[in-house]
Amino acid sequence: MVDHRSLHAKNRRAFIIIMKKGITMWAMMAFFSFFQFFMQISGNLMESAWQNAFHINQTMVGFLSSSFFYGYILVQIPAGFFFDAIGMKKVIRIAVSLFVFGMILLTATSSIYCGLLGRLMMGSGAGFAFIAMVYSAASWFGPALLTAFVGMGEMLSMLLTAGAQAGTPILILHYGWRMVLSGFILMGLIFLILVFRFLENPPHHQKCTTKIWPLFKSHWQTVVKTPNVWIAGLYCCGLFSVITVFASLWANPYLQLRYHLDYLSASHFIAWVPLGFGLGCPILGAINERFISHKRLMILQAALLFCFSLVMMYAGTHLFLLGLSLFCMGFLGGGNVIGFYIAERSVAPDVRGIAIGLCNAITIFGAIVFQPLIGLLWPHFGVHTMLVFPGLLLLSCVMTLIYKNKPTL
Repeated sequence: MVDHRSLHAKNRRAFIIIMKKGITMWAMMAFFSFFQFFMQISGNLMESAWQNAFHINQTMVGFLSSSFFYGYILVQIPAGFFFDAIGMKKVIRIAVSLFVFGMILLTATSSIYCGLLGRLMMGSGAGFAFIAMVYSAASWFGPALLTAFVGMGEMLSMLLTAGAQAGTPILILHYGWRMVLSGFILMGLIFLILVFRFLENPPHHQKCTTKIWPLFKSHWQTVVKTPNVWIAGLYCCGLFSVITVFASLWANPYLQLRYHLDYLSASHFIAWVPLGFGLGCPILGAINERFISHKRLMILQAALLFCFSLVMMYAGTHLFLLGLSLFCMGFLGGGNVIGFYIAERSVAPDVRGIAIGLCNAITIFGAIVFQPLIGLLWPHFGVHTMLVFPGLLLLSCVMTLIYKNKPTL
């Protein structure tokens, strides 16, 4: 006779073991997502230090910061394929190694070309972090808990970034940017050891035996012919420019000049952006389609974000209004999750990974174009150069108008 109680106890123990392992894997990838994101936006803290260290102008600072995103974009679309074909354990080991050794190269060199290579390596490794967090949540917890764990990961990443944004400038002033980055390198090396020691592939992972390239080519061709994926990407590009174009590099020098703030005060104000973003992602994601249609929510987000960007630029001496507008900009920028929702529902299930990757690549492309562009225009137009930023937000407004809703495939 089958002992149902014993069988139930065994199944329960197995479930608890899997959940514990899953939470460990997800937590490691959530930390990687935070770590790379802070390094991604750290340029706003080091803009003037990089100018002095590498003897470069503001245009080259823009290229140095944006070189991170060249590597980041290159790995977005094939990342999901690599996880399936090779296994997340091997891929993340390589990714974290690239990320950490890129940090070492950037910190150790006085050559701008080696610095560019270091940022490129960092971006190439960092490009796997967010997708790995989503992939681990989907693989270990299934669709029922996917959105909860991804939302928590995004929120924790942004809240930790806001804290680091507020605290790191004090360390940079006291010890210099190279010494501070050396501390982050040590943290990265410890994390790399933990990845090699504890990271596991998801349960039931099997190495892909089919030829990847023909399958990838077929899926890619399907995705690029879907207009809504491009619209979603351009919409996200505008909203996420709050992070990639503004907060990640030019916010600090802009606030110092426009509002006559010192370096520390400007850095503390910028921390309101990732704080708002971290809260906006789960809240706006929960509102989507539950209380308001996603197209109306898109229009509302883009229009309000454009208005708050103008308030931020013309708040005068009202620092409370400045802080409020920066928080609201971050909060509304978190609505870029709606763009990924559109990309995912606009294609068939077997190509959704590539659609999300393409959407994310287009989102990050704004940093590659507009970080150097603002640096090029800055010597000629000063703080007025930042009008490029609300101009970019208009792109999101235009995308909401041409987007055509369609049923989920």
